[in-house]
Amino acid sequence: MIVAQWADVFTRSFQDLWFISVNFIPNLIFAVVIFVIGWVIGSIVGRVISQVIRALRLDDALRGAGVE
Repeated sequence: MIVAQWADVFTRSFQDLWFISVNFIPNLIFAVVIFVIGWVIGSIVGRVISQVIRALRLDDALRGAGVE
């Protein structure tokens, strides 16, 4: 009787663990997709800002003003 109860407890615990793990995977995938999208957008914005600074020759203007 006690062995059957322990077996039921272990079975139920592993079923719950499996259920939680399976439900977590879509959230993890969604988080990775959001991270990658943010990374791509950040790198694009960084390139655009770098090109704008180069186009405005901001470095030369600051260097001419004595700021380094």
